[in-house]
Amino acid sequence: MERSDKNIDGGKPFDWGRTSSDYARYRDIYPQEFYDRIIGRDLCVAGQSVLDVGTGTGVLPRNLYRYGAKWIGTDVSENQIAQARLLSEGMAIDYRTAPAEEINMWEQEHKKLLAETAPEEFTILHYGALAELKKKEAK
Repeated sequence: MERSDKNIDGGKPFDWGRTSSDYARYRDIYPQEFYDRIIGRDLCVAGQSVLDVGTGTGVLPRNLYRYGAKWIGTDVSENQIAQARLLSEGMAIDYRTAPAEEINMWEQEHKKLLAETAPEEFTILHYGALAELKKKEAK
């Protein structure tokens, strides 16, 4: 799926799926210390449900899966999700193809939301949904 943003590459359309095999091969870039810090803050652990928006090839769900959280990873690119599924074989990670603005999971009880590699997905339209998610978490 091609996307464009006037602030990125002069507004030229781009397709994340074109590089999916390269992402799958080279994008696991975070050191264990990164994951240790997340777990050390009691995030993405057993008993939590985590929604990873812009999951790409599933780097975060795959590397944090062993800590026991229930994971849903979404991405706008079917090719990215296909690679995520291949790399996550044997792990119960729910991957879905969906643009952030069409995600219909805000009403579910997600305790944590990650969007570490896709800040461009969050326009002003998403702040209300994120605020509602945070409000539900605070209950």
